[in-house]
Order: sequence, then C-alpha cells, then structure tokens
Amino acid sequence: MRSLVRVVLLIGILTGPTAEAAEPGHLRAVAAPPAELAGLSGDRPVRVWWDDDGAVRTVEASWRGRWEVVARDARPGVTLRSLPPEVQLRLVDPLGQGSAPVGVTWALGPAGVARLAAPEALPGREVSDLSPTEAGAWGALLDGGLVRLDKGHLRVEPYGLAEGLPAELVLSVAADGARAWVGTAAGLALVEDGAVVRVWDRRDGLPDDWVQAVAPDGDGVWAGTYRGLARVTLSTTAPVLTPWSVFSITRGVDARAWVGYEGLRGLPDGEPIEGVDPALNIWDVDVFQPRIYLATDTEGVLLLEEGILRPFWSPPTGSAFALERVGGALYVAADTAGLVELSEVQGPRRAWGRADGLPSDTVYEVVEGPPGKLWVGTDAGVALVWPGGDTAVPWPRSPAAAGVPARAVLGDKRWVLLASDEGLAALGRLPRGWRDALGLPGPVVALARSEDTLWVIGATDAWRVRRGRLQRIPLPAEVEHAAFVDGNLWVGGPSGLHRYDAGAERFVPGPVRTAVTAMCGDGGQLLWVGTRSHIVAVDRAGATRNYLRARTPTSLAATPEAVWVGSPNGLQRLDPLSGEVDDLGELGWGVLGLGTRPGEEPYAALDTGAVVRAYSGLPVSGLAPGQAGEVTGLTVDDHGRVWLLGETGFTVLER
Repeated sequence: MRSLVRVVLLIGILTGPTAEAAEPGHLRAVAAPPAELAGLSGDRPVRVWWDDDGAVRTVEASWRGRWEVVARDARPGVTLRSLPPEVQLRLVDPLGQGSAPVGVTWALGPAGVARLAAPEALPGREVSDLSPTEAGAWGALLDGGLVRLDKGHLRVEPYGLAEGLPAELVLSVAADGARAWVGTAAGLALVEDGAVVRVWDRRDGLPDDWVQAVAPDGDGVWAGTYRGLARVTLSTTAPVLTPWSVFSITRGVDARAWVGYEGLRGLPDGEPIEGVDPALNIWDVDVFQPRIYLATDTEGVLLLEEGILRPFWSPPTGSAFALERVGGALYVAADTAGLVELSEVQGPRRAWGRADGLPSDTVYEVVEGPPGKLWVGTDAGVALVWPGGDTAVPWPRSPAAAGVPARAVLGDKRWVLLASDEGLAALGRLPRGWRDALGLPGPVVALARSEDTLWVIGATDAWRVRRGRLQRIPLPAEVEHAAFVDGNLWVGGPSGLHRYDAGAERFVPGPVRTAVTAMCGDGGQLLWVGTRSHIVAVDRAGATRNYLRARTPTSLAATPEAVWVGSPNGLQRLDPLSGEVDDLGELGWGVLGLGTRPGEEPYAALDTGAVVRAYSGLPVSGLAPGQAGEVTGLTVDDHGRVWLLGETGFTVLER
C-alpha cells in the first residue's frame, strides 16, 4: 500500500501542476544601450529580464514568422546577440512550453541619452532619495534611473531599464546590506549582486505601482505607495494601510518605525501617533529623546513632545523634506532654502546653497555619509558636503541629463547636437569649429544649419557658428522656431516671422506678422508657416499664399506630395497643388510633433505619449510607456533617427 501511494505521488508530481508552464514573473526585454553614437543605428543586442527563481530557461525569438532559439540555459539579464527592432521574445521551460511573447523596448530614453553623452556622469537631474553604503551611496533619480555613487571617485554606476529596473523614474531607495530595495513608478525592485532579481507591482499585491518610500525590515521591506503601505518579503505581500498615500517610512535608533500616512503612525500596527494632525504630510522623523522632530511640506519642522505638537522652524516655502542628525546638529533638506543646520537653542545656524557649492539651492534629501560628511540631494544633482569644513563637492552631471526640458535636435551620421533649457550637449564628434558652441548659455530654443554654418537660437540672441568663430546677433523678438530654406534663415514666434539679412547682419521682418506656431521647409524653395488662422506658404522672394484655415497647428512636416499639419484636434493632410485637405481623424488624439524620413510615411507624436505613422495610424513599437515623459515634439535628424522631445529630455527610437 505504501508503495502504491509513492507511485501515485510520483505520477502526480510528473503530470500535476509542475507539468504546466509557470509564467515567468515580469518578463521584459530591452535593447542594450550603445557605447557610442554609431551603435544607435541598425540592430542592437537585447537583454531579457524576469524574476529570478533559480531555474534556467531557453529564450526564443521570432521576427521572420517562426520561432528560433537564441539562448539556452539562460538566467535573468541574459544578453542576446544583435536583433532587429520588430523581434518578439519568449521563454521556454524544460517541458517545452512557452510564455506569452513580449516585444523589445527599443527606444533609448532620456537617461540612456544622458549616459551616451557622458557615461560616468549622473544621467538624471532631480535626486529624489539617497541611501548610504560602506562604499558610497545609492541615489534615486527622477527620470534618471538608479545610480551607485563611489565616495572615492566622482563617477557613478547606473541602473536603468537595460539593467532590469521596471522604470527609470525612481522615487525611493534603501540599502539593505549588500542589496538595495528600489521604489519606481512601475513597482518595487530588489537589486542584489549588481542585478535586479525581483520586481513587485499591483499584480503581486502592492496597493499601487508608484512606490515612493521603502524601508528594510528583517527579511523583507516596508513599501509605501501612492495608495497605501505593504509589507513585502520574497514569499508574501501583505497590505497594511490603504488606500491613502504614504509619504515616508522612518526607522528610529530604538528599532521603532514610523510611517507618514494621514499624519504619523507607528509600525507595525499602523496606529496613529497622538497629537499629530492627520492632515499633515510627514516626510521624515528625527528622534532626540524626549523630543520627536517632524519634517512636513506645509509647516516646516514641527516638534512633538509629551503628545503636544508645536512649530520649531519653517523655511519660506513651509517645506522640509528630510532630517538628519549628526552629533547635536539637525540638518534639514529645506526645499528652496537649501540645506539648513539647526541647533536646539539657536534655530538656524548655517545654510548651504548653490553659492556654497551645492548643485542647486533646492534641496530634497540629506543623509549621513562618510565620517564628518553628508550626502545631499538637490533638484540639479547630488553633492558630498563637509559641514565642518564648509566644503561641498558636486557630482558631475551629464550635459544632457534626464529631467531637463528638450527643445531641438540637429545631427547626421557622425554627430548629434541636443538643445535644452540648460544649453547644448553633443553626441559623437561635432564638425570642426563647432565645439565652442557647447559653451553657449541656455535656454536654446532652436537649431539650424546651412553647409558649414551652425545657428543656435536662444531666448534673446542668435549665435552664428562658423570656422571656430562665434558671432552674436540680437533677435528682434521672442523666437520659438527656426528653419533654413533655399539659403535663407527664417525664425518665427509670437511676434511673427523674421528673416536674417546677411548683408545687414540683422533680422528683418518677414511677410507673416501674426503669431507663428509651427514652421518647416519643404526641401526646396518653400517655407511652410503655421499661424492661428492659416497655413501659409512663403517663397524665396517673400511672396505668400494662404491655404486652409488652421486649428492652431503645433507642428508641420512637408513631403514631396503633401504638407502634414498637426494640432490639438488631430492631423490634416494638405495637397499644395490642389489645396485640398484630408482630415485624418482616425488618430483620435492631439498631435504634438511630426517628422519625416525620405520616402516614408511621416511619424506623429500624440499627446498620449504614443508615436504612430501619420497616415495609417499604426503605432511605432519599442517605446516603453512613460519612458519619454511628457512629449512636447518630434523631429527626425539627417541620419533618419527619430527623436522625441519632452519635459524630461530626449528619447531616440529606431524604426
């Protein structure tokens, strides 16, 4: 009888639940970031990630109508050979059963572009969280991914989509020995031995994917989300407080923990702390017995003592985001007031800002660093501060750092020039004589070139760059657009159209005197101008012809057979010969940008963040949701690379 039971159990093991393919958790694939500009063109190696359960898998790819093996005995993070953008991937278990296929995230997002511009610099701008380690610190960057800072050298080790994170918008991080818990806009991630080994999101029991606070706790972590708190271990996820937002989780020196949720609550039970108004948003807690100091975003620093809450100190904005005590001094990340040192008796004793070596006057985070030093996170980067020696060392930041609004792109096979609110950044090797342009101040709103001459259009001045010489030419009015047509430089903005007069070396009024909302050349002799009332064609002599009544176009693109007009109401196709207009309403969304490749259907960037083919409406694959941030425009450089411009920087995608 006992033998029969053993046989039945064995049959059950072989044919029961394990005979069904277990869907791999959080399967995702992303094109590996290139080391240089040339790597953006053509096929790229692909990295595949899933939750590490200790098992090996076979990876199959399909792009020619059939599946073929591209890796055997693979583990998460496997790098495959170069594959085309349209490839689909799946995992196959030892029983031969395949998972649901996934596409590849092919676009290089703002953080990836920043890393391409300066590999050893911070890829992002805004520092949302810091967590010290023996070797340095982990840094969470809004739209810049996760970075590991080396205290001995001014360099970083970046983690983004290609390194396994579910998103590059990172809100929180907490070191836990040799590993790190990371809160992102798409869930919680665990980094161990330099790799992302596990991801949790709403499908796994988190109250929300937006994880804005994390705190290790024994064999797991407290995860604070936009809609509540959860206790997470490798085997369980248990919601504790829902549905409201968790602002912070603070571990005390006496092993107690607090959570900023409807005021302040104690862990693990989540009971409210007496005396704290539930309407307050608590961002950090400092215990200096018998006092408890609270950082809030509306009342500054408050003091809780014997159940009575009273004001202690507040910056002008009322926002205090972090507290750190070193010795008897309390250091406050005080928003636009910078880093402030408070004493128990004197109140503010010292403040640090940009003039004192910080990257910015706006400080979001402060934590204790190496002995006698502080890690300080700002809205423009991170610094290591010696409070006693009045020294602040900022970390180098990429000239194309994610988080900086993008304005324009110009480039060909060997180089790309990026224009942003902070000036210019270059990828690849710029033409001889143009390097000095990188020192021009921001914001740069437009770029144009004719043969060996570069024009950099700023807020009040235009700069002509040629043969190593920079010449400043004042602009007659505010400018938002620029285009070269048949040897003439045209600029447009709220005050209308202007043309550069080379003989007089100044800009003169053009034939359009109303506000210009979009411009483009047709590759020949016509300039197309969008105004609030019409689409206008301007020839080389300055003569104009009005076409359709416009819907305040946001973008224009010209092909040999048509002019494409994008607006908040959708897309229109204008035939210049007949004047006929097609309303392409099937897109269903506002158009923020248009770009053309020779011989191809134009690309359209929609206000949903998607990129589609303009005429067919077919989506362009390979762009991760939210990777480009809030899109403001689209352009195609001379090498055919498609660039999305956004409030968080530049995103480049292939076909």
